[in-house]
Amino acid sequence: MGKLPNFLIIGAQKSGTTSLYEYLRQHPQVFMSPVKEPHFFTYEGEPPPSPDMVTDWFTYQQLFSAAKEHHIAIGEASPSYLHAEHVPERIAHYLPEVRLIAILRHPAERAFSNWVHNVRNGREHLSFCEALAAEDDRIRQGYSYAFWYKYKGFYYRHLSRYMTLFPRERICVYLFDDLRQQPLALLRDVFTFLGVDPDFQPRLARHNVSGIPKGVVGKVFSRLRKSRALREVVKKSVPESIRAQIRSRILVRPQMAEDVRQSLIALYREDILRLQDFLNRDLSHWLR
Repeated sequence: MGKLPNFLIIGAQKSGTTSLYEYLRQHPQVFMSPVKEPHFFTYEGEPPPSPDMVTDWFTYQQLFSAAKEHHIAIGEASPSYLHAEHVPERIAHYLPEVRLIAILRHPAERAFSNWVHNVRNGREHLSFCEALAAEDDRIRQGYSYAFWYKYKGFYYRHLSRYMTLFPRERICVYLFDDLRQQPLALLRDVFTFLGVDPDFQPRLARHNVSGIPKGVVGKVFSRLRKSRALREVVKKSVPESIRAQIRSRILVRPQMAEDVRQSLIALYREDILRLQDFLNRDLSHWLR
């Protein structure tokens, strides 16, 4: 058997997993899957929902075949692992000694960012309020996890499934706020958790920033993003710094209505309090 991942970034979606993946892959002692989000443990045995996803064990193993002896930490980042109920048991079956990293964002803000992301990509045509109201029906109708806006924010509920299968010392949980405000301190802790040189300092940049296209150019941008082939061409030919400048000019970040925010906070309140106790960390700012 070839090399297998010894750590996984399990989520949450729209909480900084892309940035964390990009920072980790810069570390000389860390090997990250060339496919950032294979989602193997979510969709094992199913037809791949996306060409990037890997759903058979042999192909999944091949993602890590280029790892070398100096790669102490080998991993991948699939944010669906946190909220998909069946995933913890699959991970425990295939990778019983794996280390797990979760990074969590204010659940109401995460849900809104998820909706903005879908609108930007031309996948969502309902308003945020309409999408929240339609969520239960959509889940029953078999909509993908991309539209499970509220459900994905019950972090304690999702983490508890892992806690029954993995020892606490192999589950590391961070906050999105820390990644934004103190990225080097957070990364030093992650590197220590993974057993690699904690003093390495990667190049820092924001990744996968959401926004809604504005104007005619924005609408064209939204349509173009639907073409996977074109996205790959642009990614390979246009430097990230230039792409970031373009995004900043054609994407506008909408604001969530305060009454909607408060209704979501009320929905998550009990879960937040349980998560606070589990992390032994003050999350009162998530209740405001």
